[in-house]
Amino acid sequence: MVLPEAITGGVTTGHNAHHIELHTWLNDQTVFQVPAGGTEADIANALADAHAAGGGVVELLGPSYTASGNPAFSITKPTVSLRAQGSTTTVISYTGVGDCFRITTNPFTVDQAGYLKGVSIHGSTAGANAVGVHMGDIVGFELDDVVIYGFDGAAGVGLWLDNVTGWTERCRTSRVWLGDNRVGLLFTVQATGNISFGYNQFTGLLLNVHSGQFGFVSRDSALVYGGSFEAILNVESGGQVGLVEDGSFWWRQRVQIHGELMAGTGVGITTASGATFNPTGDINLPGLPSSNANAESLASKHRIRGANVAQVSGNYSDLNGAVNANFLGSGIPADILPSSMVDEDSPYAMFGFLHGSTIDSPFVCMYDGASNAFVIYRRGFGVLASAMVELFRVDSGGHVFMVSTSPPPPPATGTATYATTGVFATTGCLKTGTDITANRPSAVTAGFGAQWFDATLQKPIWSNGTVWKDAMGNVV
Repeated sequence: MVLPEAITGGVTTGHNAHHIELHTWLNDQTVFQVPAGGTEADIANALADAHAAGGGVVELLGPSYTASGNPAFSITKPTVSLRAQGSTTTVISYTGVGDCFRITTNPFTVDQAGYLKGVSIHGSTAGANAVGVHMGDIVGFELDDVVIYGFDGAAGVGLWLDNVTGWTERCRTSRVWLGDNRVGLLFTVQATGNISFGYNQFTGLLLNVHSGQFGFVSRDSALVYGGSFEAILNVESGGQVGLVEDGSFWWRQRVQIHGELMAGTGVGITTASGATFNPTGDINLPGLPSSNANAESLASKHRIRGANVAQVSGNYSDLNGAVNANFLGSGIPADILPSSMVDEDSPYAMFGFLHGSTIDSPFVCMYDGASNAFVIYRRGFGVLASAMVELFRVDSGGHVFMVSTSPPPPPATGTATYATTGVFATTGCLKTGTDITANRPSAVTAGFGAQWFDATLQKPIWSNGTVWKDAMGNVV
């Protein structure tokens, strides 16, 4: 927000650009305006002036500009931004062979970076390796109301996130449309770069994918995690939603990927051998089959929908979300069903308290698929999932059982053999099951120690595991 009364004046810079001193509630900024009819050099010089001034905003006032340099425009300080009049109003036509925009911090810094807003970047006549926006080694940069279109050369990219010396984290997109690019969104890591693409918020991302094109690609061991990725795609025949390859790893990244096949045949998300696509959230790609070379690649708690995509089991996580090697492999009971109710990489339907390093009795509530029952377990710190202690069970018939501290194996469906070794106390009335004799359950099914009020006999009865008896010990 700019405070109007803070405008102090304007002068010509000598580069066919104007600057106005503006003061915001956050910091002092200089706005360098490039008028309609300005050249590539005018924009580049305005950016240079903003860098020389220690920061500022370059504003494009005209409807159209052309550029061909490599890069045509550079932003290397976190205090420099560029805005135009809106993606439907201002167009930069790029005809070069490299980067239209190169956005980074040099030297690398974790300071909050600026933004690119309100512009369309068209590369329909650009070279085979041309890129709309090449960005990386930066923290907190924002792209808002940006269209990147037509970078369809053999190695063309719309938005390229590339770690060369540092990492790319906490960046944001909103109202960004990537259309008709060979790769819409690309994640890569150079030899000296960090693998982290963490905590980025990709929202309002729209992708149009044509034949031979990819919506997104991640490679070079790029680690995409801890943020959000919300994308809507239109895929033409021969197009592909995504490719995760070369050791890239999507982990605990919340996704909402919805798309549709416009015509012919297309492909969903492909996970190559050695790579992992393991986000959380929701994927809906009807008619766009996905595949993975690793059994764990789609081991998430999202609802996976679309042809040839199946939900599979993943790792067992402790309740604060940290994957622990103690909980992998054979430590996972096979009879616990997956659930979409949790965000972690676990095949359990669970809720509970945080599992701290000194807490010995978190309660884990889950659904037991083998016996169709709701179960509450207690799990000590560092204890295998298979060694959790069962405390409480509600079976498929609605029977409630308090379980001994050393539980037996789960009973088969329709049976109940548990008994409490403790005392159940209540300050009110304890109501048991009740019905006429003809409708009461069998003593075997009810289990040893079960109590029932027989409405026909008008008295309570108990099961010894074989027959029902009254308080006098008579079989009834």
